[in-house]
Amino acid sequence: MEHPTLMRVPGPPPVMFEERILPLAPEAYQVSQAGAWCVVTVMATGEEVYRGPGPVEVLRSRAPF
Repeated sequence: MEHPTLMRVPGPPPVMFEERILPLAPEAYQVSQAGAWCVVTVMATGEEVYRGPGPVEVLRSRAPF
């Protein structure tokens, strides 16, 4: 079993947040601000994987699945 990388973003009400699985290790991503938006990019390639409202977290899942 594997502990995947998760990206937590704000969810639609009444959900507090939504989790999305990302393919790389958490260390491979950078979270930054671009004006009013949070941006998540892959550090090695600069590929943008998220641009939207924050706060945003990229973390390793505590549970394997």
